[in-house]
Amino acid sequence: LALPAADELHAQILCEDAVFADETSWRMTGLDGVSRRAWLWGLFSRDAAYYEIKPTRGSIVAELLIPVGYDGIVHTDCYAGYNHISDDRRQVCWAHLARHFERHAEARDGPAGEWGERGLAICERVFKSSKRCTARKREQLIAYTDALIQEGLADESTRTMATTLTKHRGSLWHCLYRDDVDATNNHAERMIRPAVIKRKLSIGSGSARGAQATAALLSVVATARMRGVSPYAFIEKTVRAAKANQLAPQMG
Repeated sequence: LALPAADELHAQILCEDAVFADETSWRMTGLDGVSRRAWLWGLFSRDAAYYEIKPTRGSIVAELLIPVGYDGIVHTDCYAGYNHISDDRRQVCWAHLARHFERHAEARDGPAGEWGERGLAICERVFKSSKRCTARKREQLIAYTDALIQEGLADESTRTMATTLTKHRGSLWHCLYRDDVDATNNHAERMIRPAVIKRKLSIGSGSARGAQATAALLSVVATARMRGVSPYAFIEKTVRAAKANQLAPQMG
């Protein structure tokens, strides 16, 4: 009964100028009774949430979740499953990049550790400058980052991350140009967390149909809470409307 409402939420989110996407592991039991790894995907706006549970983490799901025609900005991590999103529509999470720079700074001595420290300093400047960056600061940050990337490419110990930064260079800076774009994907991570807790308590879904219902209910409950609506009252109204052959209620 919650499925139409969940589908509507997906459509609403895709009308926004900026959205957030993330995914996490799940468990789902197949027709043969064997529990296998599945994936819970999430797409979020500032006031709506949409979840899907699928047997794969492949890009085919990401392409259905975020169609190629979507023309807003999508906040993501560096996962290749989102590579169908062009650089001019993708904002890579600087918090994820900071974790990688931190690993270099903590685990390596000499030039590699120094390189990581400088990367962390750039991350801090991005966090502070996001949404209130002057043109001069923006130009400096981009120039510093480009210089750091070139140095990283020249050293074997930093080349992998420098290559990643090169690949995503066009997806780094929307947060310095637009007020509606964040420097991180923390919003999506916060929205995924309740589903992670549910997974740990329930050990996943007992069937594909159960997974579909779980994802729909997660979508409705999370959105209702974001909008200050009682999820239980909304679900009750939806059930009553279905039984009475009436149109499903709209969520406030």
